Amino acid sequence: MRAIISALAVTLALGFGGGVVEAKAKPKKKAAKKQEALPKVATKETTVAIEKLMGIFKWGMTSQQVMNQLEKDVRAEMEPVIKNTADPLAQDRVRREMMEKLKEIKQRYTKFEGKATPWDVSLVDKEFAHKNNESMVHVFTKKDRRFFFFHNDKLWKLYIAFNSDLYEGKSFEDFAGAMETRFGRAQRKFAVTLKGEQKMSHLSWPPSPTTILRAIDETGFYGNFCLVLTDKNELPVVRSGRKVNSPKREYSDPLIDAVTKDGGTEGTGTGGGEDAAPSDSGSSGKGKKGKGIVKTDDEPTKPEKKKKVNEKNPLDGLDI
Repeated sequence: MRAIISALAVTLALGFGGGVVEAKAKPKKKAAKKQEALPKVATKETTVAIEKLMGIFKWGMTSQQVMNQLEKDVRAEMEPVIKNTADPLAQDRVRREMMEKLKEIKQRYTKFEGKATPWDVSLVDKEFAHKNNESMVHVFTKKDRRFFFFHNDKLWKLYIAFNSDLYEGKSFEDFAGAMETRFGRAQRKFAVTLKGEQKMSHLSWPPSPTTILRAIDETGFYGNFCLVLTDKNELPVVRSGRKVNSPKREYSDPLIDAVTKDGGTEGTGTGGGEDAAPSDSGSSGKGKKGKGIVKTDDEPTKPEKKKKVNEKNPLDGLDI
């Protein structure tokens, strides 16, 4: 009994006396670093960069106005060559080439009226709908391929696909970094691959007063990095018409829904057209798929020479 009392006395002395045993404080967990939120609307710098990318083209231009401008661009490029060519035969050859390009511009105007087109299964098959008074003009250059989309004969979307040989061996991360340098910070979205890995699929910038800008990784199938500019104010009108005139396809993208509803940038998506669900396979029709953009009968068949890439600049040659 005495031994028990002595043990208690020693314990009390240690607990309340000079030899107090202090419990070690648990280390505080570092608060997770929050990612800086993007603004809900584009900054002035982003807006200016978008306008510069659009250049002479403005939302609401008619298909004829766009084709007229494309013809001016061809003439501006080739007439000086004709003028500076001394050999009459060579000059005539360049002149015929110019006239052929001018003729092709008109041939590359497509109306989506319900009949199968080469574009129904293509890189841009989610960017349009049939029977909704929609149409498109496409033009190919050495650096990119541009698709001008119209609704009620008014320009409302510009789709730019950069030629793959300009960035061979580069990743979408390289492209994304270059685009953020040009247009400012963007929201990055990821998709799950067949291997179960996450891969960045597209970027979305806060919308300007008139335009929604996205960058899409289409290298998995078509071999292209793409930029898509959409008339923010016309998009709801196009969607409304599609629900009535082209109801067989569901046009929805949560990312664009979030942007158009409240001007925010939150949302998900896989990088498909902002008018089409990621699972859409497009309207019925036949197209030839392969690396790059779907080939059509009016595309040049001669292989283009590959341009050497500047290793110091991953996006050298992408003059946008």
